[in-house]
Amino acid sequence: MPGDDGTKTAVIACGAEPLSYLAEKEQDIPYVKLGTDISLEFREGTVPDHITVQDLILRGDGSPKYNEQATEEFSLACFGGAACFSLDINRTALLSSDMSTYKEAGILRGFRVNCRWNDNSTAEYGFVIRTDASSTENQNLAD
Repeated sequence: MPGDDGTKTAVIACGAEPLSYLAEKEQDIPYVKLGTDISLEFREGTVPDHITVQDLILRGDGSPKYNEQATEEFSLACFGGAACFSLDINRTALLSSDMSTYKEAGILRGFRVNCRWNDNSTAEYGFVIRTDASSTENQNLAD
């Protein structure tokens, strides 16, 4: 849903299975176009020292569609209380034989954000989006 400044915001969750919780409970999972910059903002005093993000392709119930070996993982650094990354193609999405996944918003992706602070405390957050499996050119081939 758009924020006051016109940017999209999403609901996040924390706990044992944040991705499943969001996929089941959230009515409007936002669509995010490939190439969009995603910003994770932390309040003052809560900025983690280390952030790793796991990018998973999900089933409709929020469970991973593929095994752990197909999970993409990357690290982020915080600058000014925010960590940013560009939403790129998750190559695992291209494994699907279901042609509907190649249409716009055909992929449900979950992101586990694992935060660690220098005092060894940790927290896991998650968010879920709808996006495309690949670029527009490849989607046109699926039509």
